[in-house]
Amino acid sequence: MIALTEPLFQDLDLASRFFIDYFWRDTIDNKYRGIIPLITSSPAVASAILAVASCHFTHGIMGIPILSLRSKTTASATLNGEMPMLLSNPADVHLSKSTLLNHYLRSKTDCLKHLAAALEDESKSQCHSTLVTIVLLTILEACESGAGSWTIHLEGAKRLLTDRARTQSQPWHIDSPGVVNDVSVFQTFGSSITRPGLLSSSFSAHIIQSMRHDNLGVSLVGCPSSIQSAVEFFSSQRRLDTGEMEPPIDVMGLSESLRQIREFDVESWAAAVPLNNVDKNTLVDLQHIGTIWKLGADIYASRIFANVTRDSTMSMPSVDDIVAEYTFPELEDVDLIKCVLWPTFIAGAACSKLEHREWALRVFEKIWEVSLTANAKSAALVLMNLWKKQDLRNAQLPNELLAGMEIQKGEERDWLSELLSLEDAWLFL
Repeated sequence: MIALTEPLFQDLDLASRFFIDYFWRDTIDNKYRGIIPLITSSPAVASAILAVASCHFTHGIMGIPILSLRSKTTASATLNGEMPMLLSNPADVHLSKSTLLNHYLRSKTDCLKHLAAALEDESKSQCHSTLVTIVLLTILEACESGAGSWTIHLEGAKRLLTDRARTQSQPWHIDSPGVVNDVSVFQTFGSSITRPGLLSSSFSAHIIQSMRHDNLGVSLVGCPSSIQSAVEFFSSQRRLDTGEMEPPIDVMGLSESLRQIREFDVESWAAAVPLNNVDKNTLVDLQHIGTIWKLGADIYASRIFANVTRDSTMSMPSVDDIVAEYTFPELEDVDLIKCVLWPTFIAGAACSKLEHREWALRVFEKIWEVSLTANAKSAALVLMNLWKKQDLRNAQLPNELLAGMEIQKGEERDWLSELLSLEDAWLFL
């Protein structure tokens, strides 16, 4: 716990102190705790922390995404009953629904203002805090909906990293590697289901690799790093296939990468992760999460490979396999269930059975309940819209063509092209 009398709190009002304390206490393994001291030197970081914390806290109190509150009548009931666990003097804090929303909006607005000023600073003396701010804003977009301006924030982070790598022998502050890794994860999985043109492909993989200090082979969302690299490669080739770039598609490379995904040894990978980094989760838990990511990547990569090669006879991975991996009881653990949003979304998009649709919606709801990030709610809405369109198309087919079919053999359907036609860009992590 942070003592609320520490010097870093001296210029903050009580509500701001509460939200920073909440940010510190939110989860036992909150890896972003280390950035809290930056609030004394960076108004942008301070505002970003307040925005993330107030958004997350409001989700927990209200039980609905914060953006939904903007269309609802604000209530005057205070939330003091929730404060005693977090503040030593909760009676001094008076937070209504409207106050929470206003605090969140003000913090986000202040953060964007301070970030703009930092980016205009030619001295570049605050590069570390600027990068941290951008990453927090990206996380905020995922927390509030999963859509919004996260692509703009990510492009800014990539430019900052690229420029710094070209001009500095020691690119980043010693505390930055985890933040740099996060940028890599956002790039990989954010670009995987966005339409061409929303994210640049100029972010060199070698730049990220040169800055990454994680040798554990596991990303912030539990994905093995080699699986993440494979998804990034397939995503880049998918952009080539849609005409975004001119170089020829590397079919041989795709074939080899798909083979590596399918032959990836999850047990060996999990055993190599140091126990002190596994925390309270067991080796078996890590194996399950790794397998879920492997199967999700296989579904995604196989769809792209079939599209690129125009091979209509290619056998697609079964969604049944990935659904079966979700049955282990430890997945009820908060830290584990938060790791599987992307593979769940991919499986739901590719599914061919009504029970798989219901399964995906249950998982999304569970992720929302334990993580309080609204992109899980958005993932459900996006897939329900996708399924509705599929059902409308199927309803127009002659009955004889539908006889014996499951919703139109979803695994063989080009579901990825349907996702890429969505208007919004989504970050499902």
